[in-house]
Amino acid sequence: MADLTAIVGDTVRTERGRILGGLLRLYGSLDAAEEAFQEAALAALQAWRDQVPSNPGAWLMTAARNSAQDARRRRSLAEAKAPLLVEDDVDSRDTVDTVSDDYLRLIFTCCHPELSIDNQIALTLKVVAGFSTEEIARAFVCSEATVAQRILRARQTLVEKRIGYAIPERDDLAGRVSAVHAARADMLERSGGDPRPDLERALSLATNEAERRLIERRLRDRLARTRRR
Repeated sequence: MADLTAIVGDTVRTERGRILGGLLRLYGSLDAAEEAFQEAALAALQAWRDQVPSNPGAWLMTAARNSAQDARRRRSLAEAKAPLLVEDDVDSRDTVDTVSDDYLRLIFTCCHPELSIDNQIALTLKVVAGFSTEEIARAFVCSEATVAQRILRARQTLVEKRIGYAIPERDDLAGRVSAVHAARADMLERSGGDPRPDLERALSLATNEAERRLIERRLRDRLARTRRR
């Protein structure tokens, strides 16, 4: 059982950002995504007793989707979606591009400039990396109650300001990438320069992909201007 718990824990840490991002793309609610992910992790502890699936991440994603769909039916989310809105007609297929987009949307949402830097970091550590409130409190050198309040305020801000789960538009992308870099640097400083590998992986993926897209868009704009001459 100890080995199974470790396997599930490793899979949860490794796949958390990808799966949460995918669930947000499909269902549009951060709370619903986290609840479905937790349900899938608990289900894995039971279902994997006899045999661990060949692709644990895919198993978790499927289980989380099923849980989210069940919850959506129970709560009539089709008629009353949470304010993190997605398009009504969504494509549930996971391609390289959609998975990359999912990471970007998740990071950009957690590091939105409408949130204070402390709230950005607390939400990112909680949602993207799955840090416990106690772990985040140690990083901030503050009480767990303070961390819990920051996470709550961040969620409330996303709801009240109806901040969409989306990749920034072209004109805003450069500034938003800089904001993610600032949050990443702050987290590195708070962790003594040695963050948990899963968090560093998620942040690196997000910032590197965002920068790649920013460069591509600038090149396309430059090419378009050259053709108009």
